[in-house]
Amino acid sequence: MTTYGITPEGFKIKRLDVIKSEQEADYKNVFGNDIVLTPQSTQGQEIANWSNNNSLLWEMAGIAYNSCDPKYVVDKAQDRLYLMNGIKRKLATKSSVTLTITGTPGTILPTDSLAAAQNGNIFQINEDVDLIDRTIPASGTIDILFNSLNAGEFSGPAGTINIIETPTSGWLTVTNAVDATIGTNQEISGNFRNRQKISTSNRATNIIDSLKGSLFEIDGVREVKVFDNKTPVTDSRGIPAHRYSPIIDGGDDNSVAQAIFINHTSGNVSFGSVTVQVTNSLQQQVDVQFSRPIDVDIWVIVNIKTNSDFPQDGIDQIKKAIVAFSRGELEADNNCDRLFGIGQDVEYFELLVPINSICGTFVQSLFIGTAPAPAGMANIPIAFNEISRFDESRIEVNIIV
Repeated sequence: MTTYGITPEGFKIKRLDVIKSEQEADYKNVFGNDIVLTPQSTQGQEIANWSNNNSLLWEMAGIAYNSCDPKYVVDKAQDRLYLMNGIKRKLATKSSVTLTITGTPGTILPTDSLAAAQNGNIFQINEDVDLIDRTIPASGTIDILFNSLNAGEFSGPAGTINIIETPTSGWLTVTNAVDATIGTNQEISGNFRNRQKISTSNRATNIIDSLKGSLFEIDGVREVKVFDNKTPVTDSRGIPAHRYSPIIDGGDDNSVAQAIFINHTSGNVSFGSVTVQVTNSLQQQVDVQFSRPIDVDIWVIVNIKTNSDFPQDGIDQIKKAIVAFSRGELEADNNCDRLFGIGQDVEYFELLVPINSICGTFVQSLFIGTAPAPAGMANIPIAFNEISRFDESRIEVNIIV
């Protein structure tokens, strides 16, 4: 006899087919084996309704049981449970970009001034920019920090934020010399779960693992790699002897430096291309070093055939799925552990996963590269201090008739 409910192995849910069979057996015990229990009969419909309701109760009981298990808990229950580990789900952050404004000297840009990228993303003047820093000087040109209007992964490739959304007398042009720094979406359950594992397991191991756990807790940090050179000579990556090199994607420089400083020892010194001064307990300024990954922009061309299951906005869904996959945020099919992170090659065949996640899609050909009009059909190597960057503006999806 199979045991259901709380068992030594955990909670075992009674499935709908088992519940229905038991209900039918009870009916036959009461009314005899010749009772009609077809789906069209009154008794059959009663059994179907009762069985379905009982099945939902079993599912709810299973969810309640697993709400205390870090491996299965999701959403609000996950937020509450992980607070016991001292970590919170990362909220969405805004994208940011420095825009070059030209116009009539003395023109003051209003605090609600908006500029748009060619891809439709909207950016607004950062709320901390004061009056003098949004007043066009005598040169007729000024650089002003803008944020995306909403929090999330809103891109703005270099040279594409050139539309004035809120016309202002004296404001003539706008553009961006470099790509916008892309914000983050709210942390998905899978990534939150992975970070909880790091938080609980790494604290009791060594200084490097502890550092990684602390860095992952910083808002905006998407990925962390720490390379440790324990040898007495500079290694092949250029890391000096007996030093470690943290490479962090995302997060505020000062917060990153503070986390590194807290987790270092006197004989454990960081190395990198970014230097931030941190004040120690003696009110002395201490240099903390780390690096940011070097961006490698990726272009994609995918040619597909479709059937009637292909959604009306399927092309946009494919583009979004590829970008989400590259960041480890394609939650479908438990994909949260898969991403193209720091130092990870872009695996050609891996890209079929997000493309095929859209119903009615049949890939005919796929080309990837590090320049427009890619023709490559092989993996793209990524150095230890680089990271591949995917953006919808660099993804082309063609439907072959």
